[in-house]
Amino acid sequence: MQTDDFYSTAHLFVAAVRIWEHQNSAPPSVEDVCRILSFSLERSNFICKQLQDLGIVEVVEGAYGR
Repeated sequence: MQTDDFYSTAHLFVAAVRIWEHQNSAPPSVEDVCRILSFSLERSNFICKQLQDLGIVEVVEGAYGR
C-alpha cells in the first residue's frame, strides 16, 4: 500500500509508534519506526517533526539523542 498524502502517512506513523510502545513498553526511536514502516530516515524525521509541531507526538530526548 503506497500512501502519498500526509494524513494517511501520519496515521501509519502514529500506529507504528503505538504498536512499538505496546510490544516493548517503551517509546520507539525514529529508526525503529523506519524499520517497521520501511521508510527512509529522512522521511521519518520529516513526518516526526510535522507531528511534533502539531502536538500529536512528543519527542523524548535521552542521553543518547532521540
